[in-house]
Amino acid sequence: MPAERTTSNSRKGRGTVATISSPIPLVVRYNGRSIAIPRRVNQKDALKTIKETFRQLNAVDDGRIRLLSRFPSFGEEKIEIPSGTWETLVETIREVWIEVSEEPQDLVQSFDFQKNKNVSGKVTVIIKISTLDRRIYLSCDPSVKVGRIIRAAARTSGVCSEDYRWTHDDYQRLNLDDTLKDLEFESGDTILGHLEQKGGKPVIYLFPPKLLENVNIKLSLVPSWSFSVLYPPVPISSDAHREDHNGETQTVAWDVSAAPDGTLRDKSSNLSVSYLFWEALTNPPRPLSPPSSRPSSPTLELEFDPARACDWMTPASSVVLPIKDIPHYLDAALKLLMLHTEARTSFITYWLPSLLKHSHVALRFLPQTAYEGSAPLSVNPEPDIVTRVFMIFRGVSEDEERWNEARLRANQDVTEVWKDAVGIDAERASDVSLFRVLEWGGMEVLYEC
Repeated sequence: MPAERTTSNSRKGRGTVATISSPIPLVVRYNGRSIAIPRRVNQKDALKTIKETFRQLNAVDDGRIRLLSRFPSFGEEKIEIPSGTWETLVETIREVWIEVSEEPQDLVQSFDFQKNKNVSGKVTVIIKISTLDRRIYLSCDPSVKVGRIIRAAARTSGVCSEDYRWTHDDYQRLNLDDTLKDLEFESGDTILGHLEQKGGKPVIYLFPPKLLENVNIKLSLVPSWSFSVLYPPVPISSDAHREDHNGETQTVAWDVSAAPDGTLRDKSSNLSVSYLFWEALTNPPRPLSPPSSRPSSPTLELEFDPARACDWMTPASSVVLPIKDIPHYLDAALKLLMLHTEARTSFITYWLPSLLKHSHVALRFLPQTAYEGSAPLSVNPEPDIVTRVFMIFRGVSEDEERWNEARLRANQDVTEVWKDAVGIDAERASDVSLFRVLEWGGMEVLYEC
């Protein structure tokens, strides 16, 4: 019996989307990911669903997206499915591969650099993307804006340009509205694309035993990352002259009054808030000098480097769980780490969309001393106890053998795993007669070191 076809209202209410009711989903494969989607009768509707899933395709015209599948009669060969035959075949196919066709461009053209090192009137730009093991060579008119070159390279590579920090030789972020002429680019110059990792929603709570009218909170970041969002908003100051780091450090400061129930009033904006919010994006990792091998298990004495968070994602220091077990495990671990109910709920709901992208997740909580080295925090008057909880995580394969140790550790009691590893003083952190500061945050590790 053929599968039943149903219709539903589209998201924007502009019509209906015809879907085939089938127990077997359609698996779409692109750029190393495999996602199950509903079987859309119309290819245009299918492309819309695909773009909602693979957002790096949003900037690609539908006409450049090719859908291919395999058919028993043709073995392993992948055959393109044009729009005219999609409706006929969609019930029978199980897998679709996405390919993006090249787009002819007048001012930005791909070419063989070795054979065309000097093209009259053109500038040869080399694009290196950190997640890809290849270089892209583009022959460009000097009047072309950097943003256009980057978008062309991203389309060719099947990545989303907005996920990357684009820099030149000095590691400074490029202004995408500058032209090659503005930047004095010469043939052979390189644009580097580094996948940005986000220090997501670190928030700082203050709980004094009595009203404090004047509290100063100062937070600094080492050069490995830079502030991207602050609330309440405050100015960012920079210091490029510290001798202990190679690069520019950033500092922000809030002046607030703090009530025993945690309510803060920011004096510069007069806003009343429950916590101080900040986020940061990693900067391109600078070359190690001298070259260093990856530590098997970082110790408490090492400073956490956000740009190389992958160094800290080791089987010896993490736990691995299936996604269905993650929320309950996190709630238990965060409760142990002294997050109150609202903080635990906010933590889990903030990170859950990112966690749900994976079937299995490796995670760990950083030692407070290591995290403090990357984001020094000072509060005046000095608190009696400061608790800083920062989680890093990444998706892993279900059967990846090197994570077996971490899978076993997930069965241990959370107290045994995390209390001493993070460095929690539970007695003082729960004493309401003390001036207590609590911070939580996290980061998804997006690539291997």
